[in-house]
Amino acid sequence: MTDQTDDKIKTIMQLAMAEKWEEARFRVRELIQNAPLDPGIKVLQADIENISGNEKEALRQLKEILRAHPEYGPAHYSTGVLHARQGRWDQAKSFFIKSIGLFDPDQREMLSDAWLQLGVAHWEQRNPGEAIEAWYRALSFNPAQWKAREYLEEFTPDYSQPKMLGAPEYFRKFQEIQVQSYLVQHGKTEFDSLEEADMLFRKMTEAWNAIPEKWKLEDLAEIERTRYFRSVTLI
Repeated sequence: MTDQTDDKIKTIMQLAMAEKWEEARFRVRELIQNAPLDPGIKVLQADIENISGNEKEALRQLKEILRAHPEYGPAHYSTGVLHARQGRWDQAKSFFIKSIGLFDPDQREMLSDAWLQLGVAHWEQRNPGEAIEAWYRALSFNPAQWKAREYLEEFTPDYSQPKMLGAPEYFRKFQEIQVQSYLVQHGKTEFDSLEEADMLFRKMTEAWNAIPEKWKLEDLAEIERTRYFRSVTLI
C-alpha cells in the first residue's frame, strides 16, 4: 500500500472508532474502487460492518474474501474476531489458529494479536493454562502488546514488569521503533523466547522513563519524534 492509502485507512479507522459508520463505509468503498483486487481493504470493509453491529453482512463479506483468497491470514483473523464477538469460541479459535499459520514471520503485530485473541477464547472456555501460554506467545512476537501484559498481570500473580510513564500512544511508537531496531541488529524477525522479549521491554521502559520532559513530545512533528526515538540508546 502507498503512504496515501495508509493515511486514508487511518482516517477510516478513526471514523469507525468515532462510530461514524456511514462516512467510514463511503471512504472504504472509494478505496475499493481504486484497488478492487486488494483483499486487505475488503477485510477492512468487513471489519467496519462487524464492529458496527452488522454481523451478517460482515460474515458474508468475509466468506466472499476467503473464497477468493483462502490463504489470506487477515481474513481468517477477522472472521475469528467476528465469531468471538458473538461468543462462538470454538469457531473463533479455529480461525485464529488458521491465521497464525498463514501470517508471515515478519508480521509480528498480527501474530501477536492473533495469539492474544486465541488466549481470550481459551480463557472464556475455562482453559486458563492454554490462555496464559497464548498470551506469553503474544508477547514473544510483540513485547508492546498491552492487553497480553494486562491479562498476565491480572491472572498470573508472579508476572510483573516496570510501569511506563507519560503518554501511551508515544510509548507504543517508541517501542515499535526500538523493537524493529533490535531485531534488525540481531538478524531475526521474532524473539527467541518470552525472556528475551521481557528483557527488551524492561530496557525500553527504563529508557523511556528516563526521557526528560516527555510531555513536550506532543509539540514535535511526527518526523521529529521518530528521529528522536531512533536516537535513544537502550542501556
